[in-house]
Amino acid sequence: MRKVTAVHFLKLQRLMLKTTEDYINTFVTDGDDSSSLSMYADDVAYNINALVAFNKNKDAQALHNSIMYQDTLVREYYISVLRYIENNKLINSNMFCCT
Repeated sequence: MRKVTAVHFLKLQRLMLKTTEDYINTFVTDGDDSSSLSMYADDVAYNINALVAFNKNKDAQALHNSIMYQDTLVREYYISVLRYIENNKLINSNMFCCT
């Protein structure tokens, strides 16, 4: 695990929270059926749990993996977080997904 500075830590927290808020505002509408709402709620809960884990362990690789293990739509939505981790070399380059 590479060292995450205080600046990286705060930036990743803000990116995760902002992206989660944008995800909710984009995909959750009053007209959604219960199965759609459940799916989006599961995505939001998964990412909040990933952020909670990151807040405890400051492991950028684990956060990156958590995003990468999700469906394509969610991964693409959280691309700013993935890019931030990679552009700041917070994980090994052989684990990059963005080129």
